[in-house]
Amino acid sequence: MIRALVGVSLVGCLTYGAFGQSPGSAAFEVASVKASKPVDVDTAKGREQIESAPGSLSMRNVSLSTCLQWAYDVKDYQVMGPSWMTAARYDILAKSGSPAPDSQMKIMLQSLLADRFQLTLHREKREVPVYALIQGKNPPKLHPWDENAPGGMKVVGSMVTIPKWSMAQTAELLSRQMDRPVIDMTGITGFFDLTVNLSNVSDGNPGREMDRNQMMVSAKMMLGRSLPQFVQEQLGLKLEARKLPADVLIIDHAEKTPTEN
Repeated sequence: MIRALVGVSLVGCLTYGAFGQSPGSAAFEVASVKASKPVDVDTAKGREQIESAPGSLSMRNVSLSTCLQWAYDVKDYQVMGPSWMTAARYDILAKSGSPAPDSQMKIMLQSLLADRFQLTLHREKREVPVYALIQGKNPPKLHPWDENAPGGMKVVGSMVTIPKWSMAQTAELLSRQMDRPVIDMTGITGFFDLTVNLSNVSDGNPGREMDRNQMMVSAKMMLGRSLPQFVQEQLGLKLEARKLPADVLIIDHAEKTPTEN
């Protein structure tokens, strides 16, 4: 689980350049927008799927909020609108007339959403609650990444090490577990090896060797504990509640039932 949760720094979400873009005249050549069928939702178990290739975009079982996040390069806390925007699900299939990169297709999707959902929105800068990831009084418990060392996650007893990790990925990992985004404000750059000790959340035998399944269960238990305590004990860092200004999308109007063709 820890290995898969990689992403980009949420600091960037506060100053994304995409907010300067507007739909303009860019448009897909062919596009289909339909409400997801209940059977599709059951089959996918509620998962949202987004696949893009040069000139084509497939979004299945996605909410309108998720579509806006992809189109405008923002996070969920930067989209404010009616509650159905996160509950109702849609399938969107679109192709451009010629190969186009994601950056261009994002602008095309902005136009498509405006057209099919009768969507209007505006941008504001608001203060949003976040957790700042900062350094504590003592040096952080981080191990420098050795680019010459063999790659891949290592498990030795109850110690799990993930190589080539960054503070941006740490903030993203923590954000997935908490009730507000985590912003990397440590000032720590570059890569390091993320080492986590799972012994104190296993079965009371700190020295025993754990197999992969036991390790994953222990990781989930650990992440279910007090994360500020985990961050301080395991990483030597701190989580501090703050409010920071962020650009947000305010949805002024959107139709729940889209125009399909």
